[in-house]
Parts: sequence; structure tokens; C-alpha cells
Amino acid sequence: EIRYREEELAKLLRQQQYPVLRLTDYNPRVLVEGGAGTGKSLIGVGVARLKAAQGLRVGYLCFNKLIGQWAASQLEDDQNPLLVGGSALSVLLSLTGLSVPANPGDDFWSGVVLDIQDRLTDPACAHDARFDYLVIDEAQDILGRPDLLDCIRLLLDGGLDGGRFLMLGDFRNQVLTGAAELEVPLAAARNLSARWVLAENCRNYKTIGQFAMKLSQADEATYSGYLRQGGGLHAWNLDLYQDAADQIRKIIACIDSALASGFQESEITLLSFGAEQHSVLPLLRDACSFAFVSAGNSSKRGIRCSTVPAYKGLENKVIIITDVIPSDSGFDRNRFYTGITRAQEKLHLFCHASGASQLAKWATSAGKEYE
Repeated sequence: EIRYREEELAKLLRQQQYPVLRLTDYNPRVLVEGGAGTGKSLIGVGVARLKAAQGLRVGYLCFNKLIGQWAASQLEDDQNPLLVGGSALSVLLSLTGLSVPANPGDDFWSGVVLDIQDRLTDPACAHDARFDYLVIDEAQDILGRPDLLDCIRLLLDGGLDGGRFLMLGDFRNQVLTGAAELEVPLAAARNLSARWVLAENCRNYKTIGQFAMKLSQADEATYSGYLRQGGGLHAWNLDLYQDAADQIRKIIACIDSALASGFQESEITLLSFGAEQHSVLPLLRDACSFAFVSAGNSSKRGIRCSTVPAYKGLENKVIIITDVIPSDSGFDRNRFYTGITRAQEKLHLFCHASGASQLAKWATSAGKEYE
């Protein structure tokens, strides 16, 4: 079983990714750094399976709810009782026996992490909640949250200082976590761990990746190259809309075109740049006959929908980003990096016409390296 898992994972990994397996063989603590699309989650799930096959009790933890659901579904196929996976909060709630009320308010979420810590320090709970090995994905978002990080320390025999773990994160381009919050815990993790850097983008066509870097002002050193060199300029499209009705018409035409090109509904994901309740999606549902389902619901057929921040870590063949209103104040350009790098084959970006001049400024100031 162990040999089979090693061979299976080796077939999936690229030349730059494969050394991570050897690092986890010979080092108790490994830190992998890489940008979006470099294969971090693929490696994380693979290593979790491999360590569990070796007889260790393994936990795969991430920050994002949707990527946690994806990872849990992948790991459940193994039917290995030693293997637990999901978002860090969902796993912690399950291990400590805490449940989320029907309509949780801010008071519940503000206090639940402390409640989890109390349970984990109770000897009756602590023994059953311990792991021999942890895979910590999206580490940039977990390290930057001290209360959550303290809970994870309690899960690991030896804590983070003496325990065994694989951490994977994008520390160049933090989207949800500020650099100041991350500085001290990241330095500590680097001192404790053997380190490896992933710089080859394995998900996006080069044109899509470069478009993401141009609009987001992401770190120039994020990618050393792109596995997928094709695509051309037709791989992405930027369209301006005048109002909600205009955007709806253009989105429907975009979906029709994708379906006519041979893509399935489930291969199309609609991402709102902001909160879903303030997006065009409710109006779009009423204006067309397409079925829209939550991106986390894999059992239903239809076009997937979510928000850019919630979809972090996932991917789909066709990504449609809506409700972008560029401005020179209070606008989060990091979301361009998160949203655009979700696209494997086609990207469509819908921006309000009022932001056309601002988009032009950003594109001009990006520099020749992104032309």
C-alpha cells in the first residue's frame, strides 16, 4: 500500500514538486512556499495519504471552507480511519464535539476558538484529538491567526516545535492575511523547517498568469515559468459593462459561448468580486434559465457560483469574474490575483465602464515584463 501510494503520487508530481516527497521522508518539519497554481494542495493531499498509509494518524488542515470540502472528499475515498481532512475550523469543531448553531452570530464566532482551546486542554478530549503528523495547507492564513494557530499546536504531539508537519503556503502574495501579522510566526516556522520553493505555475496558461500579475501587482518573483505555454490572447477577455442589465446580457452570452464551445455547466464557475448578496447573481438567476449551484455542492448539476475570496485554492476550466468596479481608493487589487489564477482554460472579467481609465493606469504601470 505504501509503495503504491508513492508510485501514484510520483506520477502526478512535476520535477520541481517531487523533491517535497523526499524532504518529508527525511525531515520531521517541512515548509513549502509557492504561488497560486504551483500544486501545493495536490502535494498536501498526496503526502497526507502517504503518511497515513505508513500507519501515522494524519490531519490535513486548510483555512478556506471550500478547499477543505474538496480535500475531505478526496481523502474520504481512501476510507482510512487514520486520515482526517477539512478546513481547520471544521476539523477542530468535530474533534472537540462542538456544533455550530443554526444561525450563528458574531458572538459565537468570536468565542468559538477559545472554547476549542478549552476542550483541547481537557485530558479527556486531548488524547483523542492528537495527530502524529499534520499537513497544514494555506499556512499563510493560519499562521497569521494566533488563536487558531494555538489550537493547531495542541493537536500535534510535540507541538510545532517538536512535532512532525508539512506546511504549504503562498507567503509572497497574502490575500486574507496582512504581512505584519504573518512576519513573526512565519520566521519561526522557517527556522524550524526544511524549506522548498515552488515557482512553476502548473495551472494557468502564461497569458492568464501574466494578466493576473499585471492587474494585481503581485510579486514579480512568484513564478519562474509556466508549464502551459499555449492559450494565446483568446484565453482571456476583459469586457466593460454600463449597468446591471448590460452585465447580465453579456454574462449570458459568455455562458452560451462556453457551452457552445463544448464546456459542461459544471466546468464553468461564476465568481463575484465582492459579497454575493451585492452581486449580479440574484438578478442573473431571475433573468436566465441556467441552474446556478454553490461551488461547494458537487452533487448537483449546474454552473458553479461563489465569491473570489471564498474560491481561493480551487480551480475550474472557465472562470467568469463579475461586479468589478475599479477605483483608486479602497480597491483590493489582490483579488485579481486570487480570482484570475483560478482559470485553467478560459477567463472572462467583467468590469464597470466607470473604471476603464483606472484599469488602463494599472496596466500601463505594470511594466514591460508583463506586456
